[in-house]
Formats: sequence, C-alpha cells, structure tokens
Amino acid sequence: MARVLVVDDNASFCRALGLRLEDAGCLVDTAASAADAIKCITGNYDVLVVDMRMETEESGLEVLQSAKSNDRFCQVIVLTAYAELNNALKAMSMGAFAYVLKEASETEMVLQQVKRAVDFHAVMKNLEASSKAIKSVRELLEGVVPLLQKSVAQLGMVRDGQDKLLSTLLLGGPQEGNPQA
Repeated sequence: MARVLVVDDNASFCRALGLRLEDAGCLVDTAASAADAIKCITGNYDVLVVDMRMETEESGLEVLQSAKSNDRFCQVIVLTAYAELNNALKAMSMGAFAYVLKEASETEMVLQQVKRAVDFHAVMKNLEASSKAIKSVRELLEGVVPLLQKSVAQLGMVRDGQDKLLSTLLLGGPQEGNPQA
C-alpha cells in the first residue's frame, strides 16, 4: 500500500484529495504548510502531492528539495493554481515527478499522476535492490578471483614440477631444445 503525503494550505482541497487517495487504496497523511510537511518527511512516503504556493511563492519547492534530500526515490507531484512556465521548469529540474494544474473540482488528473508515481517509485526501489545484489556478487567474486589466480599459479608450478620429474625419470634428465623438460 502506497504512503502519500498531501501538502496544501487549502484545507478543503487537502481533505478532498486525501479522501480520494484513500479510496484508491493509499495510506494518506496531510500537512497544511511547508514547515509541517518538512517535519513529516523522514523517508516514509512513496509520493508527496505538494501545493506550489503556500507560505511563500516557492514553499512547494522547499518541500520538494527536502523530500529529495531525505529519500531520492520519493516522487513529488507539484500542484499549482498558477500555470507558470518558470516554476514548472524549476520544479522539474529539481526532480519533481509531475507539475499539475490544480483545479478546484478536478482531482482525477492528480489521482492518475499519483498512481504513475507510485509505480515509478516501486520500480526505482526494485532497481536499487537489484543493484545491491549485483554489487554483493561482484564483491564476492573480487574476493575469490585472487584465490583462483593463486591456485592456478600453484597448479602451474606443480605441473612444471611434474614435467621435470617425468622428464628426469623417463629420459634421464632435461633434454636439449626443451627448456621446460
């Protein structure tokens, strides 16, 4: 079950979106300000849905930055009632999953984005787990390779010794033109 934090200073919108996300099967917490949201962020959320403008014009970006510094896989959807290209570019360059125009009665688009963000979060976590497993195998092999190299070298010395012994026994010693014998 996905953990989602909804951050918006509009209490009725925050409540309505939270209820829609709960109906969709998410565990939802809410925060009414960027400061409250930043206190809540501890790596426990898969997705944050954050209003761009709350206390300041860039409150949402502060939450985005805090979320990404706490958990690089946390997906942040930035909502705005003001469709400003500069803010959209800034949010996306900071790692926002999506930048969505907030409309009073339209939560369906946000719900779709949350579902996509949850799926993306799961893929990224699985990739990280796979990478850790591959790294563990690589580390194990790095420890084994020197032992194998040493064993091969010892086998080579044994083989050289066996060749010399056989040459001595069968032929009476090393033969001319055959330096290994």
